[in-house]
Amino acid sequence: MSEAKKDDLHELIHALDPAEKGHFSKFASRHAVKDGSNYEQLFQMLARMPEYDADAVTSELERLGIATPLPAAKNHLKTIILQAMREYNSGRTTHSRLLKGLENLAFLYEKKQYDLLRKELKRLKKIAELHVEHHILFKIGDYESKLHRETAQRDIVEGMEEILSETQAQSKAFHNQLQFEHLRDKMFVIANKAGSDREKAVNALLTTELLASEGNALTLFSKIYYHQIHATAHMIKGQNQAAQRKYGAVVSLYENAPHLIEEFPSTYRRILGNYLQICSHTGDYEIWEQILAKVRSSPSNQLADKAEIFSIGHNAEILLRMETANWEGAASLIPAIQSGLAAYGHILRKSTVLAFQYNIATFYFLSEQYPDCNKWLREITEVPRTEQRMDIQRIAKVLGLLLIWLKRDYDYLEYEHRSVTRYFENWGGGVLEQYALDFVQAMLHARDAASECTALEQFRDSIAGSEMKSNPSGLVLGAWVIGQLTRDSPRAIIVRLKEGEWNLRPHG
Repeated sequence: MSEAKKDDLHELIHALDPAEKGHFSKFASRHAVKDGSNYEQLFQMLARMPEYDADAVTSELERLGIATPLPAAKNHLKTIILQAMREYNSGRTTHSRLLKGLENLAFLYEKKQYDLLRKELKRLKKIAELHVEHHILFKIGDYESKLHRETAQRDIVEGMEEILSETQAQSKAFHNQLQFEHLRDKMFVIANKAGSDREKAVNALLTTELLASEGNALTLFSKIYYHQIHATAHMIKGQNQAAQRKYGAVVSLYENAPHLIEEFPSTYRRILGNYLQICSHTGDYEIWEQILAKVRSSPSNQLADKAEIFSIGHNAEILLRMETANWEGAASLIPAIQSGLAAYGHILRKSTVLAFQYNIATFYFLSEQYPDCNKWLREITEVPRTEQRMDIQRIAKVLGLLLIWLKRDYDYLEYEHRSVTRYFENWGGGVLEQYALDFVQAMLHARDAASECTALEQFRDSIAGSEMKSNPSGLVLGAWVIGQLTRDSPRAIIVRLKEGEWNLRPHG
């Protein structure tokens, strides 16, 4: 979808799952005012529209007899949708129930029903504490103060100080949690950056006083963030066993609070997804299978839940099967991934879709099934550019160049080489991509088999002589170029490369 055709209302409607769309139709029919049914028809038209078309929407307004200008009509429909979704989600989460509970407190206080108010305060406070809803607890404390002022029979000051002390403790805990969350986010930012100074940045962050001991974490979420931070630090340093232990602690904390899994299933699944990644690095496949089973059995009440289970589970599984050279197993997953992308692709993050596409393209590339590889590469390169997973977009263009070279279509290769070079000049490229561009340039000037062999060897040695050999894409390209030199299968070669055997030479 191009930028010019994006529309907030259109995207909102397409983000709704079937159950939410069904509820909107029921809500619109129950609350229909003037033109209410017409707006429901307009909703359905936008839901069927693959890309937003303002002219088509205007024509539909005219056909329905809605005289309201397009911007106002869209705003009115958005208001109806949000009202319907508030009703749909009412009572579905603890947070929404707590908000309704606050409304009850306000009503009881206004009506001076202090005995009922005291009981409702106690009930609501217990739920809020269990689910670590700090802002709700602060508001509950406000009503406790009001109730105390209205009903205290003895020393009003003593009671007020007790309430103040409790609120201050809650405030301290909340502040502590926010600090740990901020440190976790900083560690994630460091983890997503490249460069030789990354480990230095990790060590600097770990000197933060709060991170010295788990005892500094005052809330459950603070403890979770503490272990996540240290797990990420261990992964960056290549200390996979230590990272696995830390993420095991994160999962244990969540599973000792099952109500939070029910309340935040998506957060729990993402934690399990990270744990899967760590276990694949350590080769602990027994616990890997157990974690994957937990992902697939996690609470899934909505389409978004099912999409997330698909994305985490299938992405982890195809990566593991390729990591362990289970090529038949990886091939058997591809139809299910295609079906999942067709069903959930519209609600998955673009980065997730790109990862699936690249992993399958890589599978076919290493399998030397180049037409299938090219098909999946085009899914990446022939769509509007996004800022997500630029690493995948860049390497996909490089792989595309290599496929053209394999066909020995030098005129087209020269054209595409110039195009990709301009792309990297405009949007940036990495060391590995430049090695590939240099290789293609050398092949364009090669005039015999000996000069081609020299270019292949230089490409191999460039990858092997840099940190790129620890890069998954570097391993893929390394396996391919060595395969070109030795005529061995890239599948077999990549296994040896992962074991550190880079000094592979041509036969004869």
